[in-house]
Amino acid sequence: MRASISLVLTLSLSAVWAAGSFGTVALAAHTIAANLWSTLALALDAIAIAAQALVGRDLGAARPERVRATVRLMVRWGAVFGVATGLLLFAARPLYVPLFTNDLAVRDALMPVLAVAALAQPAAGVVFVLDGVLIGAGDARFLAWASVGCTAVFLAGLAVLRAFVPSTSPDALTGLWLVIAVFTLARLAVLTWRARTDTWLRTGTGV
Repeated sequence: MRASISLVLTLSLSAVWAAGSFGTVALAAHTIAANLWSTLALALDAIAIAAQALVGRDLGAARPERVRATVRLMVRWGAVFGVATGLLLFAARPLYVPLFTNDLAVRDALMPVLAVAALAQPAAGVVFVLDGVLIGAGDARFLAWASVGCTAVFLAGLAVLRAFVPSTSPDALTGLWLVIAVFTLARLAVLTWRARTDTWLRTGTGV
């Protein structure tokens, strides 16, 4: 748990540091986008919590076939809700962005950032579900190492961004959110691979 909290803080602080280095407009836009992303994450996490409870129950009852069926169903729900939230995040930008700021420069910076965040929502929906599945299965060690690896991907992407995109570039903040999207896709790839194996299907353990 402490390791997970440390990784989340590392990601958040690194992203804020990068956005701040791009200027006050970028930092303001990033703060709004990050809060919207977190709010949608909490909504998607409701499916993950359901997956966690169902998987833990069925593994404890030694019913792996029901676990597999549950995972397939919940992954579909995660993808559907991810698409829905992504479409809402993208299409409603002209309506909700003015509610957060009346600064035209911040609004202009937000538009492409929110487009990137919207495109990443379907992947995020599946990632949250698979997180819940593996937490319910008690696969904590794998999740910890996967988080470390994906955090390394994020930091590497951030280093590339800082090396090749000037901090004064209007595309710098969008680049930061592309790095966040790549991090999300990395987590999707790793968790999908794990879910397709049988290693985490430890039944009858009372998880």
